Amino acid sequence: MTKEYYQKHKEKLKKVNREWFLKNKEQGRQAQKVYRESHKEEIKRYRKEYYKKNWYFLNKHQTFQMSIPEARKMSRECEKCKDKRLYVLHWHHRDQDRKNNKKENLQVLCANCHMETHYEESLLADKTYKKR
Repeated sequence: MTKEYYQKHKEKLKKVNREWFLKNKEQGRQAQKVYRESHKEEIKRYRKEYYKKNWYFLNKHQTFQMSIPEARKMSRECEKCKDKRLYVLHWHHRDQDRKNNKKENLQVLCANCHMETHYEESLLADKTYKKR
């Protein structure tokens, strides 16, 4: 299928694909399930390699203001509890601004420590709010 053809018939193709998907939804899910079962070890190995190489890009909403080599040099473990499982690591923004992705503002935390940090911050915010 050429690019020009796709551009010309884009809406029609989307409609046809959507109709096919709705008709064959259950069949597609079964095919995915069978594939996952038959390739379990391969998928596991791929994910492990992916996390090793790309652990610093796991949070999709972020665009980094640092280079990839700089991001790779950052810690590969939680800065609080020293958990080294890469698939649980998150970026925490110290100033609570998701758009500020400078190295000084980012902290590597595991999911539990990240949640605790935000919980503690919300408690502090509530206390200061109630004092007024």
